[in-house]
Amino acid sequence: MKMLWFLLLRLVNGRLDLAPIVHRLELCFAGPFLVEGHRLDGGASLGIAVYPEDGTTRDALLTAADNSMYATKKARRVGQEAMA
Repeated sequence: MKMLWFLLLRLVNGRLDLAPIVHRLELCFAGPFLVEGHRLDGGASLGIAVYPEDGTTRDALLTAADNSMYATKKARRVGQEAMA
C-alpha cells in the first residue's frame, strides 16, 4: 500500500538545513515494526522540494519532491550495485 504524505517546514534556510531532518524521518520509518504480534518491514522514500527554488505552486513543489525522491532511489540502487 502506498501512501503520500507531505510535510511543510517554515524558517528553513535551504537544503542543508533539511539534511538532519530528513535523516531523522528516515530513521522513524526504518522497520521492522511489530503490529499485533506481526513483524512488518517497511521504510519510506523521501523527496525534498524547497520553495521558491523548486516551484511556487503546490503542484510544482509536489512534482519536484517526487522527482527528488526518484533520483534519490536511483542513486541508492546504483550505490548498492557498485558495492555488490
